[in-house]
Amino acid sequence: QIRDTQWWKVTCGGDPQKARKQLSDKFSAAALPDSKLISVSMQASVPKDCATIVTAIVDEAIREKRELIHAKNEADRLRLVDLKERYETELRNLSTDLATESAKLNAKGMGTVSGAYSPKEQELSEKVRAQLEAQAKYNEAVNAYNTFVNQLQNGQEPPKVSEVVE
Repeated sequence: QIRDTQWWKVTCGGDPQKARKQLSDKFSAAALPDSKLISVSMQASVPKDCATIVTAIVDEAIREKRELIHAKNEADRLRLVDLKERYETELRNLSTDLATESAKLNAKGMGTVSGAYSPKEQELSEKVRAQLEAQAKYNEAVNAYNTFVNQLQNGQEPPKVSEVVE
């Protein structure tokens, strides 16, 4: 389109070097403050040529920017696909490992079946409960003994001893 303008044919004489020099002198583009817009202008003897040249340059800049964005997006997409595939593989491997370990535990009577406790887990749970009960009784006996000793050391007659003696 630019090569069809009077500016290209007459002013530049069809010479790309002269066209570059003319554009650097007569074409301007500047970002507008606090905006995503760019002000683009050009000076030439034929106003219609200015519109054609500015439109062609802006269209090319937009096309290049889109290609750059597309290439970046494609690189990001490929990176994310790779991450997704790695995490899927890791999840699959972990699930397989979990199933293998669960099968081993079930074979030893220690795994769970459909949310229920296995016989070994029930037995362990009962033993833990019995241990906790024994610990509580022990703590109660230690407290009673310490109270008894303290009362004796203070010259008090422990209440249970007086009850037993009477």
